Amino acid sequence: MKPHVLVVCKRSLLELLGGEDGDASFQAMVDEHEVVRERHERAHTENEATIAAVREALETTGCTYEVQERPIQKVKGSDSFDLVVSVGGDGTFLSTAHSVEDIPIIGVNSSTTFSVGRYCGANIETFGDVLAGIISGEQQPSRVYRLQVKINDEVVVPPVLNEVLFAHKMPAGTSRYILTVGDRSERQKSSGIWIATATGSTAAIRSAGGSPMPAGMQELQYLIREPYPQPGVEVRLRRGIHSETIRIENRMQDGFLFVDGPRAEVLVPWGAVVEFVPGSYPLDIYWGGEDEFQSH
Repeated sequence: MKPHVLVVCKRSLLELLGGEDGDASFQAMVDEHEVVRERHERAHTENEATIAAVREALETTGCTYEVQERPIQKVKGSDSFDLVVSVGGDGTFLSTAHSVEDIPIIGVNSSTTFSVGRYCGANIETFGDVLAGIISGEQQPSRVYRLQVKINDEVVVPPVLNEVLFAHKMPAGTSRYILTVGDRSERQKSSGIWIATATGSTAAIRSAGGSPMPAGMQELQYLIREPYPQPGVEVRLRRGIHSETIRIENRMQDGFLFVDGPRAEVLVPWGAVVEFVPGSYPLDIYWGGEDEFQSH
């Protein structure tokens, strides 16, 4: 039996912001600068061509499908979908992964000229063959684990695929909190804390000095941003990879959680306890294998 597929697409910036009803500053930039115009036109053309190619491949193989623009509502296997195809780049994939419960997902890079597509296991040239492999069972997904975030025991954000930044709402503001990892606690001041999954370990936290992890690990990695050296106090909990829940007790008025980049932000009340629970929300991704993912 052929799978019933949910296709999630992005709209190009040219489509979102261009034209008479779009963003005037963006349109002025496109009109005045040929290089900018050509870049966005090419990205738009590649995106549209990839969406068309995905549709054609699904129809050729006899799959039934529905197309939705991101962001989507939560979907799960009981909604009758057997596969989710995210057409865009990593941003589209991350957004879609927030809403997928127990359905395998594959990312299709819709603009290989401009998009990194680290999570994407196919592109306009390869999607047909990859789809055939998925249908035949020759291609198998890899399981990764998303992160659960709770404030005062209440789940407050969708499943996190990459990372969460706990910090002051202002980038230059000092973050004040009590960090607990396992049986060790420490009162700290810093620029915030990165908390990342294994798949997110090669993203923002790595740029901040973190370590890459095998994609299938359930553990979490944390890293303190610019710890403030208080007189007579040694900062011991600076970074680490742990299987335990990591807890932060907020000690500032304007504490926030920033989820998977700019995709969600949540106010953390003063005194609230934030818990980061590892090994939550398994997700099966078709990307050609763990080694390929880690090499990006």
